[in-house]
Formats: sequence, structure tokens, C-alpha cells
Amino acid sequence: MTDYSQSNWAELDSDNDSVAPNGVQGGYAPSAIAPIIRAIMGAAKRNYNRSNAIYTTTGTGNAYVLTYEGAPLAYIKGEIYRIFADRANTGAATLNINGLGAKAIIMPDGSALTASQIKAGRIIEVAYNGTSFLMIGHVDQNLKLGDVSANTLVLTTALAVAEGGTGSTTAAAARTALGTDNASNLTLGTVADARLPTSMAGKTFTSLATVSAGNSIANADFLTLKPTDFATGKPQLSIKKDSTAGNWSIILWDGATTNGALNLQSGSLLHNGSTVWTSANDGSGSGLDAGLLEGQAAAYYRNASNINAGTIADARLPTSLAGKTFTSNTTIDHATTADLRFELAGILSGRLYRDVGGGLVMRRYNETTGAAEGYIQILGNGVNDAKYNGNIMWHAGNDGSGSTLDADLLDGYHASDLFRDNADFTSTGNMTLSNGAPYIRLQDTTSGSYDARVRLDANNIYFDGSSDGTNYSEVMRFEMDTKAGYMTSLFLSSSGEALRLAAPTAGQDPYISFYSGATRTTYLQYVDSGTHAGFYITNDVTDDKLGIDNSGGTSALRFWDNSRSALDVVLTSANYGSYDTNIVSGGMAGLGVGTVGTYALLIRTTEGTADTPGATVSGSLVQYTNCNGNGSGVSPPGTWRCMSYQNGGSEGRRVTIYLRIS
Repeated sequence: MTDYSQSNWAELDSDNDSVAPNGVQGGYAPSAIAPIIRAIMGAAKRNYNRSNAIYTTTGTGNAYVLTYEGAPLAYIKGEIYRIFADRANTGAATLNINGLGAKAIIMPDGSALTASQIKAGRIIEVAYNGTSFLMIGHVDQNLKLGDVSANTLVLTTALAVAEGGTGSTTAAAARTALGTDNASNLTLGTVADARLPTSMAGKTFTSLATVSAGNSIANADFLTLKPTDFATGKPQLSIKKDSTAGNWSIILWDGATTNGALNLQSGSLLHNGSTVWTSANDGSGSGLDAGLLEGQAAAYYRNASNINAGTIADARLPTSLAGKTFTSNTTIDHATTADLRFELAGILSGRLYRDVGGGLVMRRYNETTGAAEGYIQILGNGVNDAKYNGNIMWHAGNDGSGSTLDADLLDGYHASDLFRDNADFTSTGNMTLSNGAPYIRLQDTTSGSYDARVRLDANNIYFDGSSDGTNYSEVMRFEMDTKAGYMTSLFLSSSGEALRLAAPTAGQDPYISFYSGATRTTYLQYVDSGTHAGFYITNDVTDDKLGIDNSGGTSALRFWDNSRSALDVVLTSANYGSYDTNIVSGGMAGLGVGTVGTYALLIRTTEGTADTPGATVSGSLVQYTNCNGNGSGVSPPGTWRCMSYQNGGSEGRRVTIYLRIS
């Protein structure tokens, strides 16, 4: 990867002749052009991203980090970077680009940055000067100024401006220039008392106003508010200091009659001479007699139906309550026996009580005689602490093994109806074992005896045996999907029929097979009909058969030669004589010329091919001939076996005896 900043990029086009990607020399194969173009595009894109504010810094504090996808190979003096700042600086700062090393960011005069000269979200522009990054773009502070923001400039040192900056040489001239000799231009400070008029009309006080004569107002002095056209019948409000120290009055007067007065006395407030009640002087002993209390007359509070808070004293409750419903918790408290009694027509019929020695008891009483009957008792939090008439009550916390619970039925069955390990069991129903590989184990407790189990696994039923009761091995297996059985040995002892292979219908001929590994080699089968009707043993390798057909007699023993597709009679001492004479008189004599089993004097049609005894040749390659080797031009059909010798020479030397074999 190379960039514009590297020395292998030249300003003159002709100088960019280095080996790609550092140049272009020409004469490239088409497949080499694309990498060169991609290198140029990559360099252009990297230069664009660095010279424009495409990337934003990361890092922490004043250590700024910039990570380009295409990293610069080195810092190059004079190279400019434009970036977005992700945060403001708080002092001297550094910049590290793609791990090339942190370099100080400095001002054009070489000084370090001060706080907030880099602002978050602003674009900054820096140039590498060989040792540091020089700020050449946006700077938020001048070297001589403090913070600068909209409409505000804070000077780091005082700035003296003669005569207020008006150019005047005297203060009076400066005030004239500034317009401060016109009251309408006043915006700051306080106007001296001497500058105010003695009478003001139409003025509004928008803040606290103080009226002062330099000391306390005399007894007869008023602060009066009245209209300018005041006369009898028009309102006048006066604030008066009374003769008694600390007392004031606010009086509404119409010029003839006092219409109302508020008297502020030490510790009290009077209206026309009557006490005004406040939160400071109400309550018990205040003498306040209200017509309503919280909006209700006195009769409301004397009605018990309106009580909605607090607790009624025990003495206020009746000794007997009828038709009452308790809608919240009710507590019965007694020193020894807390007792809740239930009566029917005055006769005790039930109790719920807690006694010190017997716990919590719920007892039933006879509703006629009141005599005690059954009870339920809770003595504590133990599993056997719940009792009925003194007997333990059974529940999910105390049942199970060792509980001594003796039930008459288990899930509706008597013990004699259930299978158990200490008694014989006979069932008229079916038993199902359901799991991943269910089995029934049969264990003979006689010393030295084998254990057995019947197991179902993956569509097979197994009969397994074990000499130690732990490790089992297969003895016999039945495949339910193929309906086949497997075992190592089978011993049959019977004076009658011991093994039967029965086909469901005629034509379905069962057989016994013999395998070598996974390959069937032989099978025994009785066939009802067809060419091989009878009982045969078949060599599954050659498909030859030996069997007894259904014809009976001395010729019933037959051999099927699969190579000839011929069923032959097997010669025995019982039939040898008759078949031996027939071989000449009725056998060979009856064969036609050129048929299978006949001999012929033949000649090879071409020279150079010798035949030795036993060699086979197609009939199309030989012709009938005489002893002199004069071919007839007629080729016999089928395949022939050479029974003598011919050397492949001319004429008579290619003549010999052949036997047609197929």
C-alpha cells in the first residue's frame, strides 16, 4: 500500500515509472491492470479522507486518537489532517494517528493548547511540522483573550481607554458624547434624592417602597392613600401609628365615618375591636365559638354512625352483639384460654380455643345436650402435630415410607390385587413395560445358574443370558420388522416332526439359507411348480442345482447346469445302463449337423491364427472343409471348441476337429 505522501509518487508523470504499485512501467497483461487501478483509487481515497473532515477522534482526556481504515505509513512533514473533535480539551493535548505515536498539538507560536481551544463537534485542522501537530484551522481562543462567545469578550488584563473611548479630552465632553447628560439615557446606578421631584403623579412602584422621615412617625401622623378629588363619601385608606408603642391601625374612612379598622396590637389582631382568629390564637381556651367544625354541626359528632377513626372504648360496647359481621382481623386475648364459642338457641355447639397445654383446638358439641364430641387439635408445627380425637392426621408432609399409615386400598385396590415381591401373583389383565429399552429379568437364585432376560430394543426382541447377573450377552434375537430370527446353535430333539417350514399358500416356497458373512452361498428349497419342481439344494455362487424332482423313479435325481440352462438326469447304478445305450443310439445319432454337442471338420478362414486343444472360436471365423483344406464357404453357427491342433498355416495346415459347445 502506498500513498501520495510517499517518495515513490512523483510530480512529473514521466517519473512515476517504478514497479507497480509504486509506479506504472507499461506492457502489463490485462490481469495486472486492475490491481494498479485499485492501488491508485485506494491512494486517492486515503488522501481524500485525511484532507477532509471524514473521521472523528476517540480516546480519553486530552489524549486524542485518530484511527483510519487505511493507516498512514508514517508521519510526513507538511501533511495536513482535517478531523472532527469528539470532545473539548482541558489543557495541553496530543494526537496519535493509527498508533504511529502521540504528538503534541501546538499553537502557531509553538505554545501548548489551553482549555477549550478544541470544542466538541468542531472541525480542527492540523499540519505535521516534523515533531508536532500545528493548529492551522479553527481555534476557539485568541492568544491574548480569555473565553470568547456570542456578544461576550472577557479580557485577561485590564484595557485602558482614554475618556471612555469617545475621543473627548474632558469628562464633560465625554458625557455629552455618551448621552449621559440626558436622564432618558440612564440605564445603571441610582438617582440621588436631590434629583427627584417633591411631587410625583401617575407613578407605579414595581418593587419594595420605603416611606421614612428619618425617625418614628409621630402619634398623629398618617400615611394616607386617597384620590386627588377626595371629598366626603369617597374612600381614604390610612395607616396610623397609635399612641401605644408597637400598635398600628389600618383605617378605611369616607371623610365622615370610619367604615372599618384593623388594629395590630402586640400579640393580637382586632377588627373593629373584636379579636381576629388565626392559627396562632385558636384552639382550646381561645374562646372561638364556630358554627361548624370541619363543615359539620355539633349534632354530626354526637351521632355514632359518623365515627370513622379511632377505637371505641370497651365500656362503650354492648355485652352481646347480634347480626354483626367482622370484616377485618379480630383478636381474642385471654390470660390462659382464648375461647371463641358458638351457640345454637343458647346451647353450646362448637368452640375454637387455644389453651396453654393443648395448642389450638376446634371442638364440636352436641347441639341438644351440649356434650363434647369430636375435636381437631394442632399442637405445633411438626408433621405429626395435627390430630383428630388425639390420632395423627395423615397428609402430604407425613405420609410415605415409615409413616405407619395402614390404608385399606391403594389407588382403589387391595393388596391382593397388586404385584409385590413377597407373594405369587396372577393377573387376568395385560402388563406393559414402556421405556427406552424395556426388559424382564429372570433370576435363578441357585448357585452357579445363569440369569436370563427378555429385552425389546430397536425393533428386535432379544433373549439374553448372564453368568454373573450383571453382564448379559445375546442368545437369540427376533427381528420384528423383517420377521427373522437369529441364534448361534439350535438343537432339536423329537421323535416326530421337529421343524416345519410352512408357506401360507401354494407358490410361496420357503427355504433355508447358508451365508458366508453377509453373502448367501447356498439354500435348500422345495418348489411347487416350474422347471425345477421338487426339492433342490442350490449353489448360490454358480446357480447350479442338485435335487429330486417330482417325477419319481430312478431318474428323479436331477442336476441343473446353469451354464447350459440344462436340467440333466444324474446317472446312478439304478439307471446307468439305460442311459448309456441311449447315448449312442438315441443321443448322438439323433443330433443334426452343427448342433450343440456335434463335431465338425473346420478350417480357419484366415492364415496366421493357430488353435490349440481347448481353445474356443466363433463359428463365423471357420468354414466346413475337407481334409485337403478346401473350404466350403459356409460358416457354422454358435461357438466351437478346438479338439485337436492347427498351426495357422496354408490350406490343410489350418484344418482340425471342433466341437460345438453353444
